[in-house]
Amino acid sequence: KIAVLESQFEAEKADLTKLEEQLKNTKVKLKSKEMDLKAKEDQIKKFEGQLMQIKTNKEYASLQGEIALLKKGCSEIEEVVIVSLDEIAEIEQRIAEEKKRLEGKRAQLESEKRTFEALEKENRSKIDTLTSERNGLLAPLEKQVRTLYEKIVTKRQGNALAKIEGEQCSGCGMRIRPQIINEVRMCDQVVVCDNCMRILYTE
Repeated sequence: KIAVLESQFEAEKADLTKLEEQLKNTKVKLKSKEMDLKAKEDQIKKFEGQLMQIKTNKEYASLQGEIALLKKGCSEIEEVVIVSLDEIAEIEQRIAEEKKRLEGKRAQLESEKRTFEALEKENRSKIDTLTSERNGLLAPLEKQVRTLYEKIVTKRQGNALAKIEGEQCSGCGMRIRPQIINEVRMCDQVVVCDNCMRILYTE
């Protein structure tokens, strides 16, 4: 359960990482556009300084045209910059909200982990106690019976015994022959179910 919770949390953290990567890329794009804008503005200043030195109308008009094109380019870049700034503000807000949400999730995860860890500790203590009791009960048995029991426990996932209920094995539900039931009731040998091989017993 702890592993599942941690896996879910890591998946949600991955969404935050994507947002942070998106923010980084948008800022790089913005920086590039700002550099382009500055370059064009510097070029405009340079051309405007040259206007006073031009002697012919043709050259003057040509340079004015270049300046107009550069200013148009600046306007287009400024629009992109404004859009990028809005996008950055939106992403930063989403990141802040996501971080706050994940902080709550992390606190919840840690709380649930502590609960499960305490439960695990409690259960392990119970297992140790029961294992000790079980070993005490197994100790007086003949080696052959103990070996059979251990083999069935391993094969049947810890459940080696089956009660006879009516004429059925409680372990697998199969019908038990009357002769087998009588052998179990006599209590002078270990009798197993013909189907699931669990050790049979009655009240």
